[in-house]
Amino acid sequence: MFAFGNVNAMDVIDTTHKEETKIEISDYSQTTLQATLLQHKTIMKMGSIGIAVKALKEGKLAKRQSWGSAKKFVFMQVPAIINSSIIPKMQSLPPDAKTEFIKTFDDPDEQIDAIYYSDQIAIVGLSNSVKGYSPSCEDILAEDWIVLN
Repeated sequence: MFAFGNVNAMDVIDTTHKEETKIEISDYSQTTLQATLLQHKTIMKMGSIGIAVKALKEGKLAKRQSWGSAKKFVFMQVPAIINSSIIPKMQSLPPDAKTEFIKTFDDPDEQIDAIYYSDQIAIVGLSNSVKGYSPSCEDILAEDWIVLN
């Protein structure tokens, strides 16, 4: 079931054709709007950041409607364990970071043999650039978060 509150219009991201479509909610009944969104292969909920966080924890994508572009979204990185043998080959770590990790791997008192990634949220920009994401106060208070299928 969709909950739209006092929203008069929303952008629907058409995952089939990779384009945005403006839907005037007042032109649709609840059932017709659901069918239209399903036709576009997109199920969306609009609301607070809480909706987005819940979706991210479920492995879904989220974005703010005000961001405009269908290409910009946030996701939660899947927790991962990177074994010590992989560290020297990683392109995402600078040489000094690799050296520090390797020191902990070689230290018998540390008994650490991997890097543990968890609890990271990333934002994907227009050119597929991926960066760490920490919501601004505006993002936290916004009511235009949508969940992408």
